[in-house]
Amino acid sequence: MISNNRTLLLQDFVNSANYQNTTAKLPIILGKTNSDNLRIADLTDLPNLLVSGATKQGKTNFLKSLISGLILRKEPQDLKLVLIDTKYTAFNEFRKLANQYLTFGPYEEVNEDICIANDTDSCTTVLKLMFIELEKRKSLLKKVGVKRIAEYNDRQNNLTKEDALPHLPYIVCVCDEYSDLTNFSGKSNKENKKYIIRLAKKGPAVGIHMVIATQRPLPEVITWRIKRHFPSRIAFRVTMKNDSKVILNRAGAEEIKAQGEMIFCNERNYERLQTPYFDEKVFL
Repeated sequence: MISNNRTLLLQDFVNSANYQNTTAKLPIILGKTNSDNLRIADLTDLPNLLVSGATKQGKTNFLKSLISGLILRKEPQDLKLVLIDTKYTAFNEFRKLANQYLTFGPYEEVNEDICIANDTDSCTTVLKLMFIELEKRKSLLKKVGVKRIAEYNDRQNNLTKEDALPHLPYIVCVCDEYSDLTNFSGKSNKENKKYIIRLAKKGPAVGIHMVIATQRPLPEVITWRIKRHFPSRIAFRVTMKNDSKVILNRAGAEEIKAQGEMIFCNERNYERLQTPYFDEKVFL
């Protein structure tokens, strides 16, 4: 059982040596281990992340901590965030960052009113724009003769302005309740599912990473295709053993007792963690 003598705060991570000295390209704050170590991962190594669990167990709080951990270490020219929120309330705190980090589609000019995709049509538009951006990036990397975004940007940094191609920031798409986009009948939902799979499959090489969350840990939501392209997964508490098996391929998440506790699975390694509390007054 993870010790929980006091609330674990996000600033505990931000002020830690682990976070301050990390060399991760996209550092994401995960939580505290049983031995009180602060766990930070590099999203580029994961390279996509699936988050699931029952309602009000900490998923949205975790996503906010993840977003905050990214923007506190990355400059706007090196990171763009695409936020999808079908609940309309999950990411409103980040609207004030519209002119810096947020984008309705890659590089599109946005304001606080339209910086987060909420309805089905806008979500489909965002995913389509990201897929178009993916294809553009693939062409740029092929033109330069490299396979990864880090190699591309390193090479561009050593060229003169006249010879250099556009600098490519990382793009992280965070979607709260992705099942609303993919699991109902209709043409747009089929398109959304197609785009999510393709972005997860081909995006990481060109600097596009997906983080998707759902409170519906069902086989028709977390399909084998999703699991294949989201090998890194997080399970918060669930109500049934079968739900845990759907997310993690094993039982265990149904035994979680405390809100905010989770099991992190990466390459068949399982780790129990306590996630930090996000306080918007401190970070935004």
